[in-house]
Amino acid sequence: MNAAVRFIHNIRNTNTSITPFLKRSRLLPVHLRIRFKIGVTVFKCLNDAAPKYLTDLITMKISLQSLRVHEDKTLLHQPSFESPSHKNRRFSIAGLKLWNELPRSLRKITSITEFKSKLKTYLFDQF
Repeated sequence: MNAAVRFIHNIRNTNTSITPFLKRSRLLPVHLRIRFKIGVTVFKCLNDAAPKYLTDLITMKISLQSLRVHEDKTLLHQPSFESPSHKNRRFSIAGLKLWNELPRSLRKITSITEFKSKLKTYLFDQF
């Protein structure tokens, strides 16, 4: 991606920082782009727009006090177990963790177009 940004902005000096050009171009860096893709995939799973093998990995969090008014019903159930760090990159773990970290206003969106737009803005604000 850095090479593409250097080409687009005609940056010849490799010592020049790419960050301001990424921001100006409204491009997410790779680590945030990965989070974006994971977030969109989880959204699709929750809205029946993803393959069944992925949808089966996602379950909503249900508590015994489900009648509480303040309880957030958009959270996903995360299994609680210790595992090596490389296993935390699995979609079944990383996707649930990312989704639960999103603001509730993002998790409540029902339109894929609106979700993508607001998720990108949310991630870009973290950049």
